[in-house]
Amino acid sequence: MQNFKFDVSVVIPVYNQEDHIRQCIKSLLRQTHPFSKIQIILINDGSEDNSEIQCNAFAKKHTNIEIISQTNQGVSAARNAGIKKAKGKYIMFVDADDEISETTVEALFDFYEEHFDEVDLVTYNLVYVNEKNEKSKHGRYNILRSSGVYDMDENIHIVQTTMNICVKNIENTIYFDTSLSMAEDQFYITEWIMRKHKIGYVDNADYFYYRHSAASSSSGNLHPYNCFDQMIYFFDGLCEKYKDHTGGPSRVVQALILYNLNWRLKSDLIYPHHLQGEEMEEAKEKVLTHIRRIDDLVILSSPYLDKFHKFCFLKLKGKEGKIYFAPHRFALCSGDYLWADEPYCEIVFTKTYVKDTKFILEGFLKTPAAEFYDVDIFAHKNNDKRGEKLSTVHSFYSTYKASVTTNNFLHFQYEVDLSETRRLYFHAEICGHKYKTKFHFAGISCFMQNKTSFIFGDYFVEMSKTLNDVNFDNFEFTRLSNKREIICAKKAIFKEHFTLSKGGVVYRSIIKKKPKPIWLYVDRHSVIDNAFYQFKNDFNKNDGVTRYYVTDNDDEKMKLFTKKEKKFLVEFGTLRHKVLFLNCSKILTSFHSISVYSPFPTVGLLAYYGDLTHYELVYLQHGILHASLVNLYAKERSTIDKVVVSSHFEIENFVKNYGYKKEDLITSGMPRYDYQKVESVPEKRILFSPSWRRNLIGNFVDNRRILTPNSFLNSPFYKQINEFLNSPRLEKLLEENDLTLDFKNHPIFEEYNEHYEIKNSRVNIISGSIEMDKYKLMITDYSSIVFDFVYLQRPVLYFVPDYEMFLSGLTHSYRELDLPLEEGFGAFTQNADELLNELEKLVEHNFAPEEKYQKRMDNFFITKENHCEKLYNHLIENS
Repeated sequence: MQNFKFDVSVVIPVYNQEDHIRQCIKSLLRQTHPFSKIQIILINDGSEDNSEIQCNAFAKKHTNIEIISQTNQGVSAARNAGIKKAKGKYIMFVDADDEISETTVEALFDFYEEHFDEVDLVTYNLVYVNEKNEKSKHGRYNILRSSGVYDMDENIHIVQTTMNICVKNIENTIYFDTSLSMAEDQFYITEWIMRKHKIGYVDNADYFYYRHSAASSSSGNLHPYNCFDQMIYFFDGLCEKYKDHTGGPSRVVQALILYNLNWRLKSDLIYPHHLQGEEMEEAKEKVLTHIRRIDDLVILSSPYLDKFHKFCFLKLKGKEGKIYFAPHRFALCSGDYLWADEPYCEIVFTKTYVKDTKFILEGFLKTPAAEFYDVDIFAHKNNDKRGEKLSTVHSFYSTYKASVTTNNFLHFQYEVDLSETRRLYFHAEICGHKYKTKFHFAGISCFMQNKTSFIFGDYFVEMSKTLNDVNFDNFEFTRLSNKREIICAKKAIFKEHFTLSKGGVVYRSIIKKKPKPIWLYVDRHSVIDNAFYQFKNDFNKNDGVTRYYVTDNDDEKMKLFTKKEKKFLVEFGTLRHKVLFLNCSKILTSFHSISVYSPFPTVGLLAYYGDLTHYELVYLQHGILHASLVNLYAKERSTIDKVVVSSHFEIENFVKNYGYKKEDLITSGMPRYDYQKVESVPEKRILFSPSWRRNLIGNFVDNRRILTPNSFLNSPFYKQINEFLNSPRLEKLLEENDLTLDFKNHPIFEEYNEHYEIKNSRVNIISGSIEMDKYKLMITDYSSIVFDFVYLQRPVLYFVPDYEMFLSGLTHSYRELDLPLEEGFGAFTQNADELLNELEKLVEHNFAPEEKYQKRMDNFFITKENHCEKLYNHLIENS
């Protein structure tokens, strides 16, 4: 038997981890296993920061810490170098930005010594740690419950995919495949496991996986734009190497591929959307080929897939479910497999509220049957046993726990008059067979799962749950005809709400029964936007409405209000704000997110105060919506009641793509447009204002974004912008025409300004607010700021040097525009030379847009005057 100098070797690849490597090594120094029997191998893989200095400091103190320095070759080559240097009986792997618990080495060593001949690879707990130091465990530990040896053929869904592993240091060892740029760890792990089809698990050891902005997983390496071919290559390699008796991929491999496809489905990272036409069709077919290789039972038995995502994958396989009916349940089957056995259909209510004497419900039917069959919903009022068939459409919530459509949920709206209704329930009908429905509440609702009643005016509204197979979930409405009934109802509600939220009980006691009209105006913190301008316009109106502007007491912002107006400023989140919020009849907000305008936490608002609020939410917008953001702005998914629009395009877009009715739209134009100086003469200046890119900056931590300068400096976005700003052609053009170019980065990217070394004296880097009417021309990408220039009737140029990345979804939270750049208001360019060509043309023609662009600008806006007053008149007339 081979003699080993150490019990365990720990291989740590290091690349630009100066901020984390010390803590990683310290976690090894704290081990309960004798440190003298642990070898630490640090592979400095071409770090450009002080990582090597940090490593050397430890190596000088400890003879069992070794350093290997090499040019940057990637994590696989680094780990292979460490394996070759390993002198321990067992080899562990730790990433330089992660840590392990104190008992880890000892626990792994002891386990291996007891089970040496049974397993070749041992794993232990993977603990995720986010930037708030919140910890969570991987779902595989619902299978791996206690230390022991597990048969992989019997436990295919363990799917060990991360490097919290320990392997034997043996002659016929396994090395990482350096040809793989992704999933190299999964392939390496699978090779070890499949030697004996077993895996060991130790439950008293932890690997702390830190999810921070500098982590390699945040860099976009797993995005299909960067790795689609590698993903398919990885899947192909697994299927070719590990086959079952039929010649198809083993069930262990099927489960591993399914696991990868599942998280990619939820993250919209399966398909390379930047590809077009035949290339995209070929890519989709490659994915579908692997989905078809996964057995139905592997899909149905997966503990990681939501039930409805299982149906999604089964449909992608081309499977058809066959339905079987019983008196109180139905089943979906395919071949020998039972897909679902359901006693009811679920209704998810996303909005339930009372307006006047109408109880209004909006939601969607969620049932496996609707994936393959037509399903109808019927509402029953009082003793109506036949029921009223409801009109349904495809629900926007069909993008279920994902960014892409996964299922077929059916959206409906329904309202009943409280004065005419005592009971309301629903049933679903599948191929003529009736099934009861169970209620679930989400979104803006007077109810939640643990809150079942409220009083509105003279009515007590209660939701009752199903008691047996015959009864249905239902709503009951009781007219409170005398004082005693009102007191009893209030006591019941008080008891329920006191259990849920003592604070909620206090706020209920101070809500006025019939408050006079109160309107709240809200912009985002430290932002002057449409709500500010509308508040200024409406403040002195003598119409019986009391108006308040919600502020964060920003000193500069406060200077903009008169002494009289300041008395009607309310600080966000204060008790006064909460009371006004619960009493107000309208909220005019520039931003639609609940966290912007609600003083209550989102969950608290819905759970405890949903039946108290009676405001109409008027979304003023902060820019014209032209990016495809259906999951955020769809009528069904949002809290918006009315939307202020400025253009003909928006009317069609909100109705066609977002599910709004025309009566939901107010065609007054955004209030801030009243302050655009359309008639002003521009200076000889050009504005270049691009948007930001999520792939080039880290997460939001401690009120600021974490910078990732390496990613930024190596991006086509930076390189092309820098090339343009420093171009001799640009310098000559500006000089000859006495022009100045102001480069204004997006606020999120302003900290990157120091990386632009501008040699052209006629190019300025600016920040803060700007007066757009000063500029003769705007250069931007897909920022909505472009519409301000269209309003001013000034020419624009589009410049997107990373357009393919945008189409892939890598650069932003959306990858499509409802108004494509090709149909915009100026030439669309993708590199510095193209942009310079178009800029030279415009300058040569004295900044006159081409005829087609001018026509688009001329016909875009509905109105160009008195926006604030038109909005005010609409709101008053419709109050």
